[in-house]
Amino acid sequence: MIDFLKNSFTRGWNLLHIHRQFVYTLLLLLIIPTAFLFSGQQFLNVAREHYDRAEKDRIGLLHDTFVSYLEETHGNIEGARRMAVRLGALNPDLSVFSVLQYQDQKFTTDPFIGESIDSRRYENELRAAGIRTDESLIFEGYENGKHVWIGVRAMNIESASANYFLLTVLDISASDALYAHRVLIAYTYLAGIIFLIALLIIRHARIINYAELYEKLKEALVAKTTFITMTAHELRAPLTAMRGYASMIRESTEVSKETQERASRIEESSAYMVHLVSDMLDVAKIESGTMTLLKESVSVKEVIENLMTRLGSLGAEHNVTLQTEPMAGDVHIMVDHTRFEQILTNLISNAIKYTTEGTVTLAMSVVHNTCEIRIKDTGSGMNAEDQHKLFSPYFRTEEAETSGVTGTGLGMWITKQFIEVMEGSVDVESIHGVGTHVVVIFPLAKT
Repeated sequence: MIDFLKNSFTRGWNLLHIHRQFVYTLLLLLIIPTAFLFSGQQFLNVAREHYDRAEKDRIGLLHDTFVSYLEETHGNIEGARRMAVRLGALNPDLSVFSVLQYQDQKFTTDPFIGESIDSRRYENELRAAGIRTDESLIFEGYENGKHVWIGVRAMNIESASANYFLLTVLDISASDALYAHRVLIAYTYLAGIIFLIALLIIRHARIINYAELYEKLKEALVAKTTFITMTAHELRAPLTAMRGYASMIRESTEVSKETQERASRIEESSAYMVHLVSDMLDVAKIESGTMTLLKESVSVKEVIENLMTRLGSLGAEHNVTLQTEPMAGDVHIMVDHTRFEQILTNLISNAIKYTTEGTVTLAMSVVHNTCEIRIKDTGSGMNAEDQHKLFSPYFRTEEAETSGVTGTGLGMWITKQFIEVMEGSVDVESIHGVGTHVVVIFPLAKT
């Protein structure tokens, strides 16, 4: 049994240590509502004390007013009766307002307000007032289930032959009901506040949990990026060697034509794998934020002319004609020269891949201090849904016309990342079955 409790405690402690946010959440759920309840109750207690003090002061003021009148009028009973009526009208919660005479060891009543009362019910309070003749004494009590304040005051009337006492009973049950209603409203609001705080604390706990998951995700992303980078670099060297040896075999005159064709396929496959490795490295750099750019003033016209010459053979392989529209003058933009060439190469190659027969046209123009480069093809085009997904990672169209096109779906996403890092933008306009226009915009270099 002891081992079981010990193991249970150990497991619970380890669980709390791993999920510390739950401990913080429980503490907050206990401490904050308790603090609110304590402060709220303190406020209500202070309010009640002030209310009770005000009611006692009101009773004392009534006594002082009445006794002062009797002393000034030397016991004018009729005048005192009229004053009692006025005081009763001003204080409707005053259920008893009586003057009692103490003579022959007993109290007799002379009710100024209400019915005659049984003086024996208040004998203890009256005898206490007989001892303290200089002030009103106020006692708390209950009559017929109602909360009341009982006020007594010994009166010294010079013309009287007996001792007199003033007795008042103030019914505060209505005030108690109002106070209870206010307390209920206060606690209702407090419960709502505590509920909202609980929701916020739970959300805070989830945020803490998400933060921990985010840190773990960052660690996993760093590990993944490191693995991809190391793997890509390790793959690049043997792939380059394979490509070189295959090229040598293909160009050798000492081997058969069949061997040359096989070497040519090895070279093409190696080139494709080198391209995939380059994409892997680019993705790793983009995700880790370690991609560096060297911006400089680049001639757009010069880059386009070089690419048209370099990619002409690729177009010929696909029965696609590469052409450019007339470009008025030379335009310079501030970009990384290598990445800018990679962007246009990716866009032109993509246009050639999805154009089984026709043309791919490059056009360059200046619009509002920006350079607009448009790559237009007469290929299969895309529907509206595919246009929205074109620059998403790993996206490839699933049209029947493009089912034979190979690729990872990373090229357009990488291209978009490069463009945005160099403060440019890219958009696509396409009609299914007609063709596609990809528009790249960069700000002009400041002269």
